[in-house]
Amino acid sequence: MNNYYDRLGIRHNATRDEVKNAYRRLAKKYHPDVNHGNPDAAERFKEIKEAYETLYSPELREKYDAKLGVKNSNEQRESGQSTKVHGETYHQGFDPSAVHQTFEQFFGFNPKTKQPTRNKNEQQKKNPLDTSDIFNQYFGRR
Repeated sequence: MNNYYDRLGIRHNATRDEVKNAYRRLAKKYHPDVNHGNPDAAERFKEIKEAYETLYSPELREKYDAKLGVKNSNEQRESGQSTKVHGETYHQGFDPSAVHQTFEQFFGFNPKTKQPTRNKNEQQKKNPLDTSDIFNQYFGRR
């Protein structure tokens, strides 16, 4: 018996996008509407659909991997090409916490709490949106 990963032709640590792409590619090839009267293609399409439904759902995939004895496949998927933060999947290279840090650095306050991140002396001394230095550099003071 071949397993669901073999049916779709993917690795055990494939991402959800890879599972979806493999399913779509094979579904086009074996769909009953494309293969009129071919019972083998119809049976193969059912197998592909069953594999896709199991591997695309995180809960079902976790149970299936446990049944196969694949250890830490979820961690491998996450460390490979994507990162999961608060239920959202982000591709490698994107750090959601960096967005907040950049926002705080540029605007001078935390977007969630609306509290200033710098003390008041620093804020009065240098406005993060102050462009007078750039203006003076190019046009000079008169």
